[in-house]
Amino acid sequence: MSITDLQREIVVSLLLALELYPAAMEAKRSTEVAALKSFFNMAMYRVPVDDDLMENAIKEASKIYTLGALDAAHIAAAKAAGCDEFITTEKPSKPMFKVRGIKIVHFN
Repeated sequence: MSITDLQREIVVSLLLALELYPAAMEAKRSTEVAALKSFFNMAMYRVPVDDDLMENAIKEASKIYTLGALDAAHIAAAKAAGCDEFITTEKPSKPMFKVRGIKIVHFN
């Protein structure tokens, strides 16, 4: 599986950028920063981070107490965009894989 398969439409939010960019930029990993920019430029849709998204993230986190706040927001964004699947590098043993209503796919 490739994240950039031609059949796959990439959906992102600025929350994902917030999670990924800082470490790459601080460590001066220019190749990684360039890859992230390319990935975000390929996105078909950017989910707005607004009050509705945060309300839905709270609902997701309420269903699975151990689901982290940012993970809940990512899931809420994917659901808001009508995504069929959510691709993550999280291990399948993590709380995210208990989420219902969207297929969670482990990518390594």
